[in-house]
Amino acid sequence: MATSRITTLLTSAEYWNNNFTFRALDDFDPERMEPQTTRNDDGTTSAKLYEGQPAYVLGEIQVKDADGSSVHNISLKVFNKPLVTIEDLTSFVLVGNVRVQPWATAPRNGSRFVNINYSLIADSIAPADSKGVNK
Repeated sequence: MATSRITTLLTSAEYWNNNFTFRALDDFDPERMEPQTTRNDDGTTSAKLYEGQPAYVLGEIQVKDADGSSVHNISLKVFNKPLVTIEDLTSFVLVGNVRVQPWATAPRNGSRFVNINYSLIADSIAPADSKGVNK
């Protein structure tokens, strides 16, 4: 499947938190989170770096837009693990800066349409009810 990447955009968490809701569909336990890895040419694995630093992939998430419709084309990673465990079915917010990298996949199964997807890398996440969080 062919993909095309576009330049990464830097945005604030405030934009995303005001226009989307995020919910964990699995526990995000900082003690168990491991950085995303990549396979090297010699068969070993190492941390995949974004802007020179590792990122942690957040597993199953639910994203809804301001109208409450589910959004299925967003993946989320963080540079810093959350300070506390974010439990299953807990709403959370993005913290700090958010890097947005849109990418497209070629039409599949006879479709004429290209799929536009978004990879987000936030500085971190926190439970939505946290005090003092950049919402």
